[in-house]
Amino acid sequence: MKDSRSLFLIVILTLLQFLPAIWSGGVLLPLDILYHLNPFATSIPGELLQVRNPHLSDLVIQFYPWLDFLRTGGTALSLWNPYSFCGSPMIANGQTTFLHPLTWLNFVLPVAPATLSIALGKLLFCGAFAFLFYRKLGLEGPASLIGSLAYMFGGHLTAWLGYPGSYPIVTLPFLFWSLENYLSRPSLKGISPIALAYGLLFIAGQPQTGAVVAAASLLYFIIRVRVERPPLSRTVLHFSVAATVGFCLASPQILPFLEYLRESAAFHLRSSLGWKQYPWFTLISCAVPRFFGDLRTGNFWGFSSHLGEAVYIGVVPLTLASVGVVLWRRSRQFWAVTSVLFLGFLGLYVVPAQRALSHVPLLSQLDNNKLLVLITFGLTSLAAGGLNEILSSSRLATWKLWMRAEIFWTGFVLSGLLYFRTPIHELSLMRFELGELAWCGVVLILSSGSLWAYRVKRVGPTQLAVVLLCLTIVDVLRFSVGYYPAFSSKYLRPPSTSLAFLEKHTGTDRFLGVGGELPPETSVLYRLQDVRGYDALTPYRHYMMMGRIDGGIHNLLARLRAGRPDRTRWMPTTLFNLSLERYIGSTDTEMLDMLRHIDYWNSDVQQIESPNLLSIMGVRYMLCNAGNPLPKRTNMRLVHKSDAEIWENPDALPKAYITTAPIFAKNDAAALDLISDREFDFKRSAVICTSPRVSNEVHSDSEAGRLIPANILSYAPEKVQLAVDSPHGGWLILSDLYYPGWQASIDGTRTEIVPANYLFRAVHVQSGYHIVSFTYRPLSFYAGLVLSSLAIAALIGFGAWGSHRRKLTP
Repeated sequence: MKDSRSLFLIVILTLLQFLPAIWSGGVLLPLDILYHLNPFATSIPGELLQVRNPHLSDLVIQFYPWLDFLRTGGTALSLWNPYSFCGSPMIANGQTTFLHPLTWLNFVLPVAPATLSIALGKLLFCGAFAFLFYRKLGLEGPASLIGSLAYMFGGHLTAWLGYPGSYPIVTLPFLFWSLENYLSRPSLKGISPIALAYGLLFIAGQPQTGAVVAAASLLYFIIRVRVERPPLSRTVLHFSVAATVGFCLASPQILPFLEYLRESAAFHLRSSLGWKQYPWFTLISCAVPRFFGDLRTGNFWGFSSHLGEAVYIGVVPLTLASVGVVLWRRSRQFWAVTSVLFLGFLGLYVVPAQRALSHVPLLSQLDNNKLLVLITFGLTSLAAGGLNEILSSSRLATWKLWMRAEIFWTGFVLSGLLYFRTPIHELSLMRFELGELAWCGVVLILSSGSLWAYRVKRVGPTQLAVVLLCLTIVDVLRFSVGYYPAFSSKYLRPPSTSLAFLEKHTGTDRFLGVGGELPPETSVLYRLQDVRGYDALTPYRHYMMMGRIDGGIHNLLARLRAGRPDRTRWMPTTLFNLSLERYIGSTDTEMLDMLRHIDYWNSDVQQIESPNLLSIMGVRYMLCNAGNPLPKRTNMRLVHKSDAEIWENPDALPKAYITTAPIFAKNDAAALDLISDREFDFKRSAVICTSPRVSNEVHSDSEAGRLIPANILSYAPEKVQLAVDSPHGGWLILSDLYYPGWQASIDGTRTEIVPANYLFRAVHVQSGYHIVSFTYRPLSFYAGLVLSSLAIAALIGFGAWGSHRRKLTP
């Protein structure tokens, strides 16, 4: 009954966090950010004039357009996105979260209740299993409740809640609960929750965070097995089966992702750069969440982004965690929990550990903030254990430890205030900082007062727990309530005259936005094919082609150096730039060369060195702000002017055509060099990467030396059907990304696809009239579906076997 009350309180507090959105009935998306982007910024509705949380921009320029496409894409399962990167895999990018059960709410509910229900579902799932996990550890109800509330309403999950990275974070408590549930009674049936947890951990994507959580769970389980000492061989077998079944459950996401990873620029570039070094002062955010300002109030001056420093779990839980380090050591779970904390701490702050972890291709990246979930979990677990011990230990010893922890964190924060006195003064933040310190000080004083009353026996354990819980709730909700604003659904699709023009005239042609017009991926909302894209992976072929169009587009080093603030005075970006000094100021030629090519997620063209490549990519229009000189330099003509200018490229190649006079290249590098040559006559020929199984013969006649347009019969994300007619055959080129999983047939007969013009797909056609179909049928995804079905059958079998054994047991 007591546990039911605690779970009910979790439900009430979850609803309270989103009370403004529930009350307004709005869409839980930062639509105000969308209206401040060009070309929409020319007419911003009055309600959206002030951006409430600029930190959430990716939610509306990337994830929301993808979600809208998946909701209304016209197919039951959209595996391919034709609107970015000249085409790119959709589910495989590991960011859409399409396969997670919570995401399915988007397909049965309107947008507003769907976004709200998903957020509520994440928090309830997370909070409930965090509470049950701590109860499974043997902790009392109040201790379990304070640990679960600190985890679910802490800064880390609050900052990530709207992002794909939140799914592994909310799955972590369920995974650790399933491990403890198995250890309490090892059996074949007990592995089902473990398998389901690993499946949920990876089915939503964000594999970096999932890999971190999986590694931590393995470490936790090994230590717990050494303590509990169940039959070792059977336990290892059970865990291996559970993990395998779990990964098979998620294989429709994992296998396509690994395929995309192999084809991505991230795979070729990212692993050699290493991790960002987290300096000591980021720990101040554990005690004072807004010490480095707040993006919502426009005064953020932190080390990275708010995502990179959001480790706040509340003043009371942090102090309890410090006490728990000493008092909870007698627990059988202590070392397993602290091992998770240390793993996160080592990966963030210890250089040798960083270097070791950065050699894992999936984990190597500039920002290693995925490890913060381990630190958050470790601290909240120690806080729960600390309160549990306080309520059952010597009151005098508890008071002494509490005061020492309080003095330590107070001194640490004050030393940070003294260390940063110059930027705080120059940025005029002293009043803000003192206000934040005052808030934390009041919470500490009230909690210390209640503990003193407990020490002198004026209050009992229940009263003390209630006071500490109330202080924690007020403290963490102050940070999290309203973090995600809600807006009316009428703002879901910003109007734009220039985009309406493109919708009417582009068809299957592509456009290029320059000068910050319409950020990449936003075009998906309007079903416009943008030659740009914005993704954590980026197809490697597209990356290489864009590098030939604009030689500086991937030069991160130049961008960082250009953004260096004035060193004579502090600016909001000074601390961030100082954190990158190891890269910017490096003398390592290999690292500097890498920085000149690593910015693969950038698609903002600043110069056009090879305008012919734009024509080859089928860029019919250029969208830009008034006065931008790029279109004139590329001989385009102005065709529309309203909230943005639209210029037409008369030399753009059609979406599909036959070349009767191809040039053959032996490999991709040679093909890219050939089409990048200014002398290459792209209007009369194309470059084909040959295959020994395909005939290279092309007849010469009156048709040779020109391109023959193909007729597009139908164009859908996963299937394109064309009609071609050439007197003597040739090579049919479809200007969509060449990528594994695409199949082609000519008049119903399968044929091979080869790369054409480096980036696109081509098939060899014989003379005459033919119907050619391109269909996306990725083996990785369908093999994943088979494995997932087998895993579901295995879970059912485990459950049935367990029930059968229970019936046979007297």
